[in-house]
Amino acid sequence: MFGNTSHDVHLHVWQSGDAEIERHLRFRDRKRRLAKMEWATQNDYAQAKSPVIDQILARARKSSKP
Repeated sequence: MFGNTSHDVHLHVWQSGDAEIERHLRFRDRKRRLAKMEWATQNDYAQAKSPVIDQILARARKSSKP
């Protein structure tokens, strides 16, 4: 992570053709689509992102087991 006085920047570097590139771009694009949508309530937005958060937490639980 690089930072300066105005903002922090996350910089990811991969070799050309690495599968991580597509994975991160899909994640970014999904996040952007959710952020641009108009939601009737904050709960609607929370429900839309809940499956993604649940998957992240499940992986974190698996990786923290001895």
